[in-house]
Amino acid sequence: MLGWGINLHGQLGLGPAAVTSFIPTPQRISFFNDHPCIQVACSLTHSLFLLADEYVYSAGNNEYSQLGREGRTSVPEKVILPQDEKAVQIACGQHFSICLTKNGKIVVWGSISGRVTNDDGLFYQKPEYLGGFVGKRIIQIAAGYTHVLGLTDDGTVYATGLNTHGQLGLGNTDDCVRANPIGCLRGSPIIFIACGAYHSLIISKSGTIFACGLNESGQLGLGDTDSRVWPTNIKALQQQKVTYGSCGE
Repeated sequence: MLGWGINLHGQLGLGPAAVTSFIPTPQRISFFNDHPCIQVACSLTHSLFLLADEYVYSAGNNEYSQLGREGRTSVPEKVILPQDEKAVQIACGQHFSICLTKNGKIVVWGSISGRVTNDDGLFYQKPEYLGGFVGKRIIQIAAGYTHVLGLTDDGTVYATGLNTHGQLGLGNTDDCVRANPIGCLRGSPIIFIACGAYHSLIISKSGTIFACGLNESGQLGLGDTDSRVWPTNIKALQQQKVTYGSCGE
């Protein structure tokens, strides 16, 4: 595996000798010579790595406990999940991390809201199961800067986190500590989810794509710059059967 770019916090995992403002060319990350990696997730100042043995490792800044342990590190170190669970997917928010376990649960650590106190209920000093999914099996996760989406095996989307721009798709701008189902999508089984910084994309089994959240740059694809608090059909794509989407900021 190779890494390059800004590395002020050691987020590239290259080790202490390489902690510098900028790595201008691709460098081999020696840790992975003996630890095959199958998935990577990058955030503002930290990184997650999912290894072939299905354990999660992290490196970089740890100001918000986003590494899942004490202290920052410039070499990837293992994240100890509840019950020593193994993972199948990883994702990073701005100051937090999440993973999807083999048992269909979401584990979260760090600060979803960007605060290092738990006054808002969104700070996780160590890895914990994300609440709100009792009896549900999660099959996909997605993370924005300050929000999380989870897709269950019955095609329901759950949302939690900050909701300043309606990115949770719940019809309001109220923040959510526990995951809540996006009720307006009932009757439209969902197969794919994605998050931008403050917006979300949701794709149904029929190939319809919905968007909600911040839209100041037209990122919702709705022909205007008005934010949406409900998942809204992108009509410009209604003649297409969409199966996948990805979001920038």
